[in-house]
Amino acid sequence: MVPSMRKSSAGSFTEMRLPNGSIYKGNLVDGKYDGRGILIYANKERYEGEFKNGMKHGKGKYYYIKGELYIGDWIENKKQGKGLYFY
Repeated sequence: MVPSMRKSSAGSFTEMRLPNGSIYKGNLVDGKYDGRGILIYANKERYEGEFKNGMKHGKGKYYYIKGELYIGDWIENKKQGKGLYFY
């Protein structure tokens, strides 16, 4: 699928299917996830939140396939700081 893009104040908004089967909807800056976005993994797990330099970074929610949910802080793709885990 060819990404559809439109300009936003933070860069470009895109919706695209990645080669690994994941889907990304959100902002891109210099070709990397940046700002608000949604990343739906091929296994149907999902991250909704902030990205920086292509990584989960800032506030976000991660939905696991078994129904668990993590809401909290992320730094460079890792859960960091305060957060809540529901199971």
